[in-house]
Amino acid sequence: MKRLDTFLMQRVFQPAVETMEGRATPADAARFFLTGSMVLLLARMLASASVALPTWPVLFDFAALWGSMALMRAVGMHAAAAAGRGNPLRDQLRLVRPTVACMTVLIWAMGSTSLAEGLATMQLTLWSAALYFASCDSATAFRPRERRRRGVATARAVPLG
Repeated sequence: MKRLDTFLMQRVFQPAVETMEGRATPADAARFFLTGSMVLLLARMLASASVALPTWPVLFDFAALWGSMALMRAVGMHAAAAAGRGNPLRDQLRLVRPTVACMTVLIWAMGSTSLAEGLATMQLTLWSAALYFASCDSATAFRPRERRRRGVATARAVPLG
């Protein structure tokens, strides 16, 4: 699980954040994926309710919706505080990220047989991406400081605000 987490952070999501520099922040990407996850959750709830009346497992859906809103609030608070230094959510989510990533891979491997299961799979995938983007450092904080070349000064980008 740790190797999967390291691979996803260092080879997939952090390079994506570096590529998005100047266009969007990791918090923006995390909020985008969380919004998509919540829309798919509500669509899944509607799809399952159209087949039969909701039963007690709908409480899991409400817990997932609450978790999405709580993570969105945390991403918003930490985005302003993390400007110019490391992201505190990286350490706070270090146990959740690999667990959700492994569950996502296993569910994708099992496949889905209905619309509700397909929506749940996509919802979990978006949730996993949101956790990873929320854990990424901003591009300017992540970039290692370059060594000074002989006689040439190098500049380092500093986040505004």
